Order: sequence, then structure tokens, then C-alpha cells
Amino acid sequence: MVDNLSTVLKATNSAKIPVFGSEEEQVKNGCLASQSIDYVALGKETGKIAAQILKGEAKASDIPVYMVKDCTPVYNKAVMEKLGLTLPSEYSSATAVTK
Repeated sequence: MVDNLSTVLKATNSAKIPVFGSEEEQVKNGCLASQSIDYVALGKETGKIAAQILKGEAKASDIPVYMVKDCTPVYNKAVMEKLGLTLPSEYSSATAVTK
């Protein structure tokens, strides 16, 4: 979907349908909002898991799937305004992003 995001957004914007992304760059490119993944934190965790495997401390098949816990809510204020939406008060700590 990321490769065709501009096509999706063109159709959804004209229909006033909000699109939610999975990370900040997609919000910068026109999605309304995201619980954005911290790729640096994800890379650190991936490195720890890789080290366990390379040191022979664990088998890849025995390591549970890692679920990202540290996400940052972000939104695109310009998209929000175009869609006639307002930010709910419970998301007042979310970060506005622009391209």
C-alpha cells in the first residue's frame, strides 16, 4: 500500500475519507494520523534478539514475536482541516507533523 499511497489518498481525500498510517512519514505524506512506530527503538530490540541468536543463547524459532510498545501519536493538521475534523481532547498530547 505504501507504494501506492498517493493514489489512495487522492481517492480518499476527494471522498473526505480519512486514512490512518502506520508511521510518521506516511502522516507527513497525507495520512490523517498514526500511532507512529519508533524505528530506532525497534532497531535496538531487533539487535538484542539478533545478538541472542548469534551468541547461541536462543533459537530464532523459540523467540516470541516482539510487539512494539513505544508509539507516538502523530497527526497531520492540514489534512485534519481539509476533512473538517478536530483533534479530540484526549489526543491533545499528539504531535502535529508537516512535510
